[in-house]
Amino acid sequence: MNQQDGPLVPVPEAQPSAQGDAPGGPGEQDAAAPMHQDGSATMDADAPMPDGLSTAAQEAWRSAMEAAREVTAADPRADAATVIMDTAAPPTGHAVWADAQPPLTAEFLMDYSLGPQMPIRYLRLRSRADRLEVHGITLNRGNCVMAESGKVATGIHLPFALKFGGARRFRVQGCDQVIEAVVDTQYGPYTFTW
Repeated sequence: MNQQDGPLVPVPEAQPSAQGDAPGGPGEQDAAAPMHQDGSATMDADAPMPDGLSTAAQEAWRSAMEAAREVTAADPRADAATVIMDTAAPPTGHAVWADAQPPLTAEFLMDYSLGPQMPIRYLRLRSRADRLEVHGITLNRGNCVMAESGKVATGIHLPFALKFGGARRFRVQGCDQVIEAVVDTQYGPYTFTW
């Protein structure tokens, strides 16, 4: 009962990169790209797809380019880059999860191994993504605390990552019942209710 349910992979803190430190990086613009009056580059609706995109990102790229072609065909003065950014990029800077189901499952569990009068409450998260990064967990809108499973002290180590099918269990304290859990991931926040 004191073991975690799945593999745990620590996630290093993201480090901001210096602009322009690599060719094609955020600080470098293509000299041939047309420029707006404010100095920002425009984008052609027929631009080639970048290398190394995941299947979901490739589909998002195709959809964005198709939307840009439709808009620029209807109005040649329209800026394809604006359409592409509006349709391809997640609005909050999160990665895109293309499945209709969330990238994880959450379960509220009760363990009665110490007797019916002393239940131990747990929250178990299980990944449905190849790699799931969990950046935050809020139970009952911040009214419950959690502890690492098998540890006495309260608090959990964030962020952490799970592989596909991997799970992590946390002991819930200060609540008789968890009715809401909000889990913040690289795909955005997901709310679970019981």
